[in-house]
Amino acid sequence: MYKRGAQNATPAADTPGRRKVADLPVTVNPRPNAPGTVQHVRLGDVLERFRDPKPEVRELIRRIRATEDKAARNALKKQLPVVIFSGRFAYRNERGIQAYSGLACIDLDAQDNPDLVALKDLLAQDGYVLAVFASASGRGLKLLVRLSELVDPAADVEALRKAHRAGFEAFRSYLRDVYGLVADTTPDLSRGCYVTWDPDLRVNWDACLFPFRHIPEQAPAARPSGDGAVDLELVESALEAIPMGPSFPYPDWLRIGLALAGTLGVREAVRLMLTYGGGHPGDTPEYLERTFRSARGEIGLGTIFWYAQQYGWRPPRKQRAAGDGQPRLLGAGDVLAELDSPDPDWLVDELLPCGGVSVLVGKPKSGKTTLARAIAVAVAQGRPVLGRNVLQGKVLYLALEGRLRDHARHLAQLGLQPNTPLFVATQATLQAVERWLAEHRFALVVVDTLGVFLKIREINEYGHVLNAVAPALRLAVERGTHLLFLHHSGKGSDARDAIDAPLGSTAIAGSADVVLHIKRFADGVRTLTTVQRIGEDLPETVLMLENNGWVRLQGDVLAFRAERAKALVLEALEAEGPMPRQVLLEALAAEKIKRDAAARALKLLVEEGRVVRLGSGKKGDPFIYALPGTTPEDVAGTDAVQQALELLPETFGPREFRQALGVSRRTAFRRLEELVQQGVLEHLDRGRYRKVTSVADSLEVSAKSCPFAKNKGGQELALPIRKSAPTTEAPAVNRKQQVLERLQALFDAVPVDNPPVVTNNGHSTAHSGNKPDPLAGLRQQVLELAERQGWPAVCVEGLRLEPSGRAWRKAVQAWTERGLQQAMELLAAGENGAPF
Repeated sequence: MYKRGAQNATPAADTPGRRKVADLPVTVNPRPNAPGTVQHVRLGDVLERFRDPKPEVRELIRRIRATEDKAARNALKKQLPVVIFSGRFAYRNERGIQAYSGLACIDLDAQDNPDLVALKDLLAQDGYVLAVFASASGRGLKLLVRLSELVDPAADVEALRKAHRAGFEAFRSYLRDVYGLVADTTPDLSRGCYVTWDPDLRVNWDACLFPFRHIPEQAPAARPSGDGAVDLELVESALEAIPMGPSFPYPDWLRIGLALAGTLGVREAVRLMLTYGGGHPGDTPEYLERTFRSARGEIGLGTIFWYAQQYGWRPPRKQRAAGDGQPRLLGAGDVLAELDSPDPDWLVDELLPCGGVSVLVGKPKSGKTTLARAIAVAVAQGRPVLGRNVLQGKVLYLALEGRLRDHARHLAQLGLQPNTPLFVATQATLQAVERWLAEHRFALVVVDTLGVFLKIREINEYGHVLNAVAPALRLAVERGTHLLFLHHSGKGSDARDAIDAPLGSTAIAGSADVVLHIKRFADGVRTLTTVQRIGEDLPETVLMLENNGWVRLQGDVLAFRAERAKALVLEALEAEGPMPRQVLLEALAAEKIKRDAAARALKLLVEEGRVVRLGSGKKGDPFIYALPGTTPEDVAGTDAVQQALELLPETFGPREFRQALGVSRRTAFRRLEELVQQGVLEHLDRGRYRKVTSVADSLEVSAKSCPFAKNKGGQELALPIRKSAPTTEAPAVNRKQQVLERLQALFDAVPVDNPPVVTNNGHSTAHSGNKPDPLAGLRQQVLELAERQGWPAVCVEGLRLEPSGRAWRKAVQAWTERGLQQAMELLAAGENGAPF
């Protein structure tokens, strides 16, 4: 607040503070039609000229004030110079500002404010008003207000423009609430004021800066109660928020008292000021009565509401509702007035607004209840959650699902204490919740779950859902309570947008201010994403459930998965030596690491220097990854073709061969035909190929003569197997078999002891008739894996399988062991195996 200083018409040159204000730079535009013709002068000189202008200016202003026609009066005013009080400008435009004086010129028109001239003395006594003077037309008043200290040079024009507008709008609200005045709505930084003539110009060089920490809400009028009296509950609520103690400025204390006396009467003002006035020793009933007897009603109750708002007071929402509860029309002015209302308060910063509704959606066992209980305890104890600050308040948790013992165990783990303001109910109705809110004023109500609480029969019908949810929405707004509903997500929701994730009608998500979508993936990763009506949406972020029961956000989901994949890559390279990219990706896929995360892990490891990448990645020379210190000479082998064939199954297609070898489609077909001519491969129907001889024996002779056994530089292509001391009868390393073994261990595949009986068409007949099928366990696991992946389209044993459960069940019963294992491999790698 401020200390009121004496009102002086001229600045005291010997006072540094006054001299500093009088020296503020302002701009004069002598010819308004030429924005570039500007002069830079002192504020003190301008105000002196306003009191005593040149004779020709006086004569022009006399003519303006004598003219009754508004159009003619405006035409004459355009002959006057214009003063821009906001600072020093190179030309009359916001972009031309060079120095910001911090001054705002407020225009009060007599047409909107009756008896305005009579209020000049009262406004001159306001501690925030630097100067008050008559307008050029003589029908209005101009006010100068200091919004900021001098900013020279004015570098950030956009920031100054926003700050100036905020201060301008805040002072307009102040005039409206304290004096009932309506100010002009032109907050431009380069707004001009016509030169005027006012010998009675009033200046307060000690006026303080106007504080506008926030733009105050439009203060609610103290509405009459049933007997016509003023609503004292609202007035006393505002008085209680104002700290009128010994250090409270006397002028402000007096203004509050005069506002009470002018509205409620002297006797009621004395009673209220004795109760809420700070208890000054000299505040006796006799003294207060004498002091407030001079009240004439110029100051309204809006003054009290404005002061209370500066100390964080907000009127109770029940008083702000329509008085009779009936629908009413809002005019354009009422709608535009909402632009001045402040942003909503946050219960959880930038996530859950006070007086709002949110829906936490997820599949069963995804962590919805765990997250909701953590938010509940955080709000009740005033501690941060998800890295965000909270507004502490009472919490009601409706545990309508699950056992109370389980809820109690987790709440105790979260640190719930006997004195924590958190209440739990295992049964509840909307009427009961409304009664509890009236008794306790809960800041947060958690409903676990929405379906059990509202008992919506037609969950897929928009109208039924909206009618069921509407009473709860009104309850949240009226009580200023945040309602957090827990709700189950629909089938396939992990692949949907958060708005479409809730089970049932879109009215559930559409009615909420915030939709929180929690997912749990097969690799155990949980993520949280939000779609918000207020605030910024939270992108898909990893949600960690800690051992102490709390939750935290870990970061980007792809980066998190990549960090997990990095450890597996290093472990594989340490155990098995250098490995090509395709083999590494397949091994990580067997560990449920998605392909994009695995690729990012390899890139990060190479950038960090923890893994080296050999090869050019071009045709015939694929990338090979190894631990630091590995050189091309440390990698031994015979041929890239041998390497590719060893990685492939017994039967394969051109696409698989091309991917393993890392060549173009044309080159792959050419090399396949050469291998067929050499007797290494047999060309089957439907474009498939099968190995017919030992790859190593067949290529041992042909490696030197094959034109594709060398890269473009003439160097032989090497198989990525680490050199080791020669051993007798060392088994060949089959990396594809290693991947299959990992898959079988992962999915607990049933070992096959006896090979199936094969007919001429290559399909097994061991399960025909009443004989037991030795592959039944393997068939069942392929079906389970395919179902989890949504029955994808794959190509197995030369036949393309359509993406449907019926097609999969029919094909699995006909596949041989080799086909079943190929299907498992394709499913784990996320590929379709199509021969094109």
